[in-house]
Amino acid sequence: MKNAITVILFFVSTTVFSQGDCKDYKENYIPKNLKDAIEYLNCEWSESDKMEFKNKKEDEAVTEVHFGTGMGIRNGWELWKGKNRISRFFKSNGISHPDDMSSIILTSFHRDLNNKPIELKEQINYYKTYWNGRKNQRKNLKKKFKELEIGDI
Repeated sequence: MKNAITVILFFVSTTVFSQGDCKDYKENYIPKNLKDAIEYLNCEWSESDKMEFKNKKEDEAVTEVHFGTGMGIRNGWELWKGKNRISRFFKSNGISHPDDMSSIILTSFHRDLNNKPIELKEQINYYKTYWNGRKNQRKNLKKKFKELEIGDI
């Protein structure tokens, strides 16, 4: 009897602990922040998909999944609506475009898989710098167009 209980406890404990830190995510789950998104992807992706993603160079890996997994994140996690916890998390950090949000999530996931620092502040600064540059380009173009007169070429 004692051996039977030991065997049962062994199988129960290995079943419970084999799931790692994965929660029992419900259908249509939307993560609340970056850490939660990484945990969710780690639970939902197969080991082979994670290995394939992990073993590619970061920029290639993220670019390659932008229109597949990235679009799934943007649409499935309702980043375009901007009203849930993960959208508010990014907006509170100065990131408002869903493409940027999904890229940061996927870049961070890639870094996590490779045991590299996520460097969230640096990622955020990259996108802020990009959008500030675009705003300056638009301002300069508007100035140039205002200087033109009818008939100018």
